[in-house]
Amino acid sequence: MQILIKYSILLLGMVSMGLSQPNIDHENKILLRTLKRGFDIKKPEFDEIKVSEKIINDYQINGKVFKVSNPDKSQVVIIYSGRVYSCRSGGCSAPHKTSGKISGEYFDYFAIFNTKGNIKEVRVHNYKATKGHGIVSKGWLRQFEKLNHNEKPVVGKNIDGISGATISSHAITEDMALRIKMMGKILKRKPKVTEK
Repeated sequence: MQILIKYSILLLGMVSMGLSQPNIDHENKILLRTLKRGFDIKKPEFDEIKVSEKIINDYQINGKVFKVSNPDKSQVVIIYSGRVYSCRSGGCSAPHKTSGKISGEYFDYFAIFNTKGNIKEVRVHNYKATKGHGIVSKGWLRQFEKLNHNEKPVVGKNIDGISGATISSHAITEDMALRIKMMGKILKRKPKVTEK
């Protein structure tokens, strides 16, 4: 009987470890390389911007916001680093109402904004979904950089859809729409977002 209990506990531990998802790597090597090459921030200093519970809830924040600069503050950008949950074959998943755990597929990305709230770069750095890999393309992600801080990204209007990545392209586009509005609140400008 004791052996059965031990194996049950071991099996339960292995299953729970397999279902858990790693934390978001907010200072990943892709972000650090992007800051160095594209923004001349060679030794970035990450200062987390604390946001109110209201902003977290209103803008469905599943990540963190950072003010990032060189030590001499010569270059400053605002970065949102977060996770987007998507669907997998067989259906979508949603957070459990009491535990908050999500067991679906996801991807992690970052969006770099200037201090006026304009998008300067978007990159997916950790894609853990089985389909929809087309959204990791730098060429496709550059569409967000063409938007100004009052434009709402919409697939089929100012963002091209991707065949085979419909769910993922809509998921990141909807998340970016929230990030643009969120930046308006964080940077204290009026977030007048219009559809183009």
